[in-house]
Amino acid sequence: MQQDPLISVIIPVFNAEQHLRRALDSVCNQTHRNLEIICVNDGSTDASLDILQEYAAKDGRIFIINQKNKKAGAARNAGLKQAHGEFVTSLDPDDYLDLETYAEITPLLTDQMDMFVFGAELHGPDCQRKRNLTKYYHIKQEELVQLKDEMLLFINVSVCLKLFRRSVIEENHIRFPEGIVYEDVSFCFKFFSVSKYAYLQPKKYYHVMMRDNSVMGVTTHGHISNLDYFATLDDALEFLKSHGLWEEHQEMVRQILGLIFFKVKDVPAELTLRAQRLANKLIQKWDLHVLFPNEPGFKNWSPNSTSLRGLIRKLFYKEKATKRTYLMFGIPLLTIQKKNGILKYRVLGIPVCSKSV
Repeated sequence: MQQDPLISVIIPVFNAEQHLRRALDSVCNQTHRNLEIICVNDGSTDASLDILQEYAAKDGRIFIINQKNKKAGAARNAGLKQAHGEFVTSLDPDDYLDLETYAEITPLLTDQMDMFVFGAELHGPDCQRKRNLTKYYHIKQEELVQLKDEMLLFINVSVCLKLFRRSVIEENHIRFPEGIVYEDVSFCFKFFSVSKYAYLQPKKYYHVMMRDNSVMGVTTHGHISNLDYFATLDDALEFLKSHGLWEEHQEMVRQILGLIFFKVKDVPAELTLRAQRLANKLIQKWDLHVLFPNEPGFKNWSPNSTSLRGLIRKLFYKEKATKRTYLMFGIPLLTIQKKNGILKYRVLGIPVCSKSV
């Protein structure tokens, strides 16, 4: 690999005047200079565009794209269309980078790896409460790893904490779902499914600002935006199916099924029924019910299995139950009813399949 690779940095901008200068300074002043900085003004109504134009007049590496407000997914896609770098990354306008980030990363980039992953530091008055997020953004050790589906359990899905090989993106037609939040979840699942190696770096180059109206602030527990999670998972499943990757990545499909259940709890209480319906729609659309236990007993299974099927076997299923409902976070996850030699399965209260026994 060349010693001075071009890195494309995509910055989606919507009404970010308060923090935008800090974000731009952290990119423009990187000691690695071979950058193209693609700023997508996503219909801002404040002074964000003026700030972008001010910086572009001083730094020829900045390219501005103007569009109507379509949310971050469409903004990132517009940036990808313009990108020419060997690697592509992103920066949210609320956040910022260490100035040595790309200078320290580029010597570690090799022809073998498709993705570089690094850590993040959380800042703000609310960050102490979000200890799970702190753990989520933590990389335990530095190493080159071969990507396996099981690793999705401990590699975060933030596109801002990664460099992606652009040729992999283009060859596989990977794009962000548009019009929703959580767009980076689908993108990372897609990229992960067609990549082979990643380099993990524990150093926390990226600084996340935790505020109520920031991107992170509206994608946490109990917010209506969590309904969008079902759409981004649907987009990821569509990619696996259309690219012939479904059978190869059954473990990834199982993990997506698990996320469907967990996200039902992440919406406001008054939207729980709506979330359950969205979850059932996905389960039936992609025939995910086949990943549930479909016969009593469950012999020859590993108690260390990371799959949802293993989890259900271990924690929820009881053999010979005439009717049993299993709750997860107080929500009826799975109901199994045995009557007249028929096992009937309901997921989140909606029938999905039945089987003679």
